[in-house]
Amino acid sequence: MAVSISQANRGMNNSTAALSLNNLARLYYSQGQIRQGGAAYLNNLGALYNEQGKNNKVEPLYERALGIHEKVLGTEHPFTATTLQNLANIYNKQGKYDKAEPLYDQVLAIKEKVLGAEHPETARSLYNLALLCKRQNEYDKAKPLYEWVLAIQEKVLGSEHPHTALSREALARCPRTV
Repeated sequence: MAVSISQANRGMNNSTAALSLNNLARLYYSQGQIRQGGAAYLNNLGALYNEQGKNNKVEPLYERALGIHEKVLGTEHPFTATTLQNLANIYNKQGKYDKAEPLYDQVLAIKEKVLGAEHPETARSLYNLALLCKRQNEYDKAKPLYEWVLAIQEKVLGSEHPHTALSREALARCPRTV
């Protein structure tokens, strides 16, 4: 609850959210759920290092968290998908597109199955995949993904929502292919 409140008020990347996530990990540990709590801690620490620009420390933390999530929660759990997405984002940021794309595809498959094809988090996964395609100058792949994202967001969030506006802008900035 404290994590959700902190994230809603200040965004995901703030010290209160980080502290709340670490406290949640400690709670899991005290309840004997060390593996799950450990994964939450590792994922949170990875996010903190990413924010601080400590890129060499981020990837191993996300990989360890992913291993724990897959073992404890399974390969189709939303927490597993979040950690996969975080790892894909790091690969994307590092220009390791060949490593990022299959992870984004896996995240999308999980979110479509677990949350549904028209869920905002599914749209977010599509957006990340579109962004990856755009970074690789694969505009013919990126544009339909942006269009798909925009269609979901307009239906679910409404045309005036900030995420919808961001997607509309991304689509407009996607170069046309000849």
